Amino acid sequence: TIFCTLAEKGLAQRCVRIPARPAVDTELRSVHSAEHIQQICSAQSQSQAELDAMAGSYNSVFLCPKSTSSALLAAGSVVEATKRVCCGE
Repeated sequence: TIFCTLAEKGLAQRCVRIPARPAVDTELRSVHSAEHIQQICSAQSQSQAELDAMAGSYNSVFLCPKSTSSALLAAGSVVEATKRVCCGE
């Protein structure tokens, strides 16, 4: 895994583990349109065929029913990491 490689190189000790958290609506709206947010949030209730069709409108994206939760966690975690770096943590 990535973390194992960091540990082998002696870098893991320098890292701070930050718990993942989902992004909140205000964070999402600061960079995405309401339409885009609604479309991605609707992924959790769509069939794989519908998701494949939606993915075709993006460049190199695969979507599945868990894409919404994955995207929210990824976005929220980036926001949290950025906040901590800006605060000098």
